Amino acid sequence: MVPRVLVVQPREALARTTGRVLRGAGFETTLVPDGDAAVRAAVTDPPAAVLVDLTLPVLDGWLVLSALGARRARPRLVAYAPPGDAARALALGADACVHDRGAAVAALRRVTAGALAPA
Repeated sequence: MVPRVLVVQPREALARTTGRVLRGAGFETTLVPDGDAAVRAAVTDPPAAVLVDLTLPVLDGWLVLSALGARRARPRLVAYAPPGDAARALALGADACVHDRGAAVAALRRVTAGALAPA
């Protein structure tokens, strides 16, 4: 089974490119444009991981991390965060912080390793 990643990115072209890169790396992707849609999607159909841009409009990435990071059964969380924001993102529940797509692929591979392995 292929790990599914929920990509939360408000900029459509960037979301499509990120989705394409992740699919090329062996992930299934679902793209959502905002934090509200991300929380709804992660709760109703939990992915293996969520890749969230912290600069989302309205319900920002910080609130998404806080909402999902506090859940008992939650997906793995990877935040697109500048290096200076990594400690805060980790404190809110992020499993990893990245600042480019290559690092995102590596972090998603690491946090989803074994997530779908047979029991």
